[in-house]
Amino acid sequence: MDRPLTFFIIAGIVIVLFLHYSGSSFFPGEGPLATGPGGGLNEPPSPLSFNGSASGAPTGTQPSMPGQSFYRDEVTISRAFPSPADLRNEQLIIKRSGFTASENEKKQPISLDGWTIENRKGDRIQIPSAFYIPNNSVSATPIELRGGGEIIVITGDTTFGSSFQENTCTGYFNEFHSFIPPLSEACPEIERSELLKTGLNSSCIDLIERTPRCRQTKIGFEEQAAGNACIDFVKQHLNYAGCLRDNREKQNFFTNRWRVFLKRKEPLWDPRHDNIILRDKAGLIVNEYSY
Repeated sequence: MDRPLTFFIIAGIVIVLFLHYSGSSFFPGEGPLATGPGGGLNEPPSPLSFNGSASGAPTGTQPSMPGQSFYRDEVTISRAFPSPADLRNEQLIIKRSGFTASENEKKQPISLDGWTIENRKGDRIQIPSAFYIPNNSVSATPIELRGGGEIIVITGDTTFGSSFQENTCTGYFNEFHSFIPPLSEACPEIERSELLKTGLNSSCIDLIERTPRCRQTKIGFEEQAAGNACIDFVKQHLNYAGCLRDNREKQNFFTNRWRVFLKRKEPLWDPRHDNIILRDKAGLIVNEYSY
């Protein structure tokens, strides 16, 4: 074989091998595929992953638009109800996406510590802390929103006086306070079979079963026939404090809804048109709602 031809063939093979292992290319615009999180240039970004922290803070990477929060697809403003005439009716519903009950239990709660809501004029209000068990918890703590959970944010105040997470016993508060909408009245009832085991007489059992759910049993003159044992039982079990003692350790004691009162004296939302912005602790936009 001619020596010059052999030289060019060997040189060509060397160049091809060099370009292959160095990641270079003969063709403009081509280059090495990206490695690590995110894959190649034309591959979708890696999904957001969550760690095991109680705050539900995201880990890993998730590309986002400038000013957008990692939680933007997780927590949303579902509805707004402006009501300048009655601030108890002026409400905002914030929801976290949810799936089945078992899947919601597996989702780590998202702490709303430092989160704010803002109107189009730039008035920004921090979502307040709340009581996990009203009339029982020592102090209010930042809200932790679980999968499928929601928050009713009321601009005005309430005679009850504090923000809280609803539970199976909070329906008792409807008897002495006004809530819009009313609290769910799903207080656990005492089964007749359980009442019979207590030794209470028939008059007492009839009295208890006539009492509406989530209402305290009233003992008047006519009810005295039920006896002192009945009166003691009613005071011990058929009220909010008694309901807590009997049920707070049960699996489904807490509901997935919070009541939050901003206690403002003036409206926060425009009665006709507004743009509401929900921001996380870093001030990044989680969600916007316009009407």
